[in-house]
Amino acid sequence: MKLLKNIFLFLIFVAISVFTLSFFAPTQQRVEKSILISAKPAEVYSQMMLLQNFNNWSVWGKADSTISYTTEGKDGVVGTKIGWEGSPQLAGKGEITLTALQKDKSIVHDVNLFEPQQLQARSKFELNPVGNQTEVRWTFVVPSKRPFNIFNLFYNLDKERGSDFAAGLNALKLMVEKMPLKDPAAPGS
Repeated sequence: MKLLKNIFLFLIFVAISVFTLSFFAPTQQRVEKSILISAKPAEVYSQMMLLQNFNNWSVWGKADSTISYTTEGKDGVVGTKIGWEGSPQLAGKGEITLTALQKDKSIVHDVNLFEPQQLQARSKFELNPVGNQTEVRWTFVVPSKRPFNIFNLFYNLDKERGSDFAAGLNALKLMVEKMPLKDPAAPGS
């Protein structure tokens, strides 16, 4: 009986400790990366506003040859959703919803992963002119509810996946900078 009492007291102590610790642990994971692209914000925006183009520069889709995509809605319009399903060890299963567009300035996505783990996140791209270039800043935020936020003390999303975000931005840079330049004096420009 004394053993059961000690086990019970230990479990109470652990529960109180976890609950208390959750108030000191971060309530979100955040990755923020940026890159300078030799193009005007409008040229970068025109490529980034379309969810179908995300697959052209995202590193995650390229890593999985089994991945398949579905699209709901008209691409480039708020509410458009792209879903994917691939190998659980690589791309897994999830969807991205285009939630906000500010022409030539910002793009916001809600990201939902279903497999291999469940996760909800907000992805924001900000485009800022810097001379003849555009700075693209990619911020990815994953909220964590208490008491599960204590895992943020042991896992650093930026350390584990930050290089994927940087590689994606680099691929975007290469893609946009290879596009033919538009002549502002040409008809239809």
